[in-house]
Amino acid sequence: MENDHGAYCYTLRPGECTVSYQPFSRRSKVTVMDPDQLSTDYMDNKRPIQFENNAHKDKFSIASARKMKQRIQILTAVVPKPKYFKGPLQMTGRLCLAFATFTLASSQVHSDQLIKHEILNPFLKCVQRRYGIISYIWRAEKQANGNLHLHIIWDRYIAWAILVKTWNYFQNKLGYVDRYSINQKEFYKNGFRLRSGWSNCNTAEKQKIAYLKGKACGWCSPPSVNVQSLKTVISIISYLTKYMMKPSDAGSVSGRLWGCSSNLVNAKGSQGFAEGSVADELSTLEKMSGSTVYKGDYYYVIHFNPKLLTPGLFPLLASDWLSWAVAHFPIYFPPDLINT
Repeated sequence: MENDHGAYCYTLRPGECTVSYQPFSRRSKVTVMDPDQLSTDYMDNKRPIQFENNAHKDKFSIASARKMKQRIQILTAVVPKPKYFKGPLQMTGRLCLAFATFTLASSQVHSDQLIKHEILNPFLKCVQRRYGIISYIWRAEKQANGNLHLHIIWDRYIAWAILVKTWNYFQNKLGYVDRYSINQKEFYKNGFRLRSGWSNCNTAEKQKIAYLKGKACGWCSPPSVNVQSLKTVISIISYLTKYMMKPSDAGSVSGRLWGCSSNLVNAKGSQGFAEGSVADELSTLEKMSGSTVYKGDYYYVIHFNPKLLTPGLFPLLASDWLSWAVAHFPIYFPPDLINT
């Protein structure tokens, strides 16, 4: 599929392969502008018109959604699948795909940008330094109560107790744990009573247990971290993509909606020419059970079951992917790189 002007190339990730026509050279059109025709906005250094209303309104653009999905596909493929661990504190720091949600302990009184700058960023730096986190993806969204909360996927197992202690330390830099303690002491000043609308403890017995635990530590350790288990999830890519890209319950997040570690920023997957035996494997992949194909004028995208990408079925494609993954993420080698 090559001619004098260009060739078809592929970009491969577990679950998705994009084949597109790439010209060998791009023509560039040089336009000479008459200074008298320059807009006053340009001369006055004002924002270009395309950026005047550039708020995301808590919705992912097509490009942003595609980038996040690509990062999730790569991260879930190179990090070992979660397992049942014995002695969770001792297993902290072990390579394992993990997913957790982090909330504020009391009502939000700071801007979304400040929370991400003063709580999220220092927290991520801390877990990277102490527990060896290398790759991560985070997503910010609003809860029904208007508070900002964050979903994070990363590559290490960290015990829940450690996560709670670390997250609460950083969120209390802005006073959220202290305000939580004051609110709880005021609510229970006359002893235990039921609290309505408490989704995590929706029975009297659970609320009583939570009350006793909170009172024992002086209400200084709010359960502001929820670790979601991925051990029984059949399709981790689909589960995480849907979870990370769902709309907020209420309101719009100010500033960035999501981010990732530096090693994932430009990670796209293995690439090569879609010709010869590789083209034959791509044609076979299209016809596999469960595969779907979306075709455009100069490209097509194959969505397939990631478990199909094995040396037995597709030796060239599987070898290209493995070589790329090992070169870009050597820390994760030699785990099973196609695990979903």
